[in-house]
Amino acid sequence: MRISLFFLFIGILSSQAMNSFSQETKFTFNLKSIAIKEVCNEIEKKSDFRFVFSSDARKITNQKISLNVDSETINNILDIILSNTNLTYNIIDNQVAIFKDANKKPATEKRYRMR
Repeated sequence: MRISLFFLFIGILSSQAMNSFSQETKFTFNLKSIAIKEVCNEIEKKSDFRFVFSSDARKITNQKISLNVDSETINNILDIILSNTNLTYNIIDNQVAIFKDANKKPATEKRYRMR
């Protein structure tokens, strides 16, 4: 019984929530009229993130956008740059998969500014 309680206690202590890599990394960009895939390339240059695009997403990532963000997470940046498309993303560790989502409807606004 003591051993069971010991392992239960250790299990509870070791199950603390930790920030993931995507939550800790912050980016600042001031980009005008740049393709979505170029924003992804800039993120790759400034971090350990690696992007993978599905074959049906490649053409859409040539869409030009303007992005002005200050100290934002990759989740927020991807939400912004993909909002005018029917693309979505999935982040696992430092791998970012971008793919087409048939259920997503693009927004109408093309310029974003976050400060």
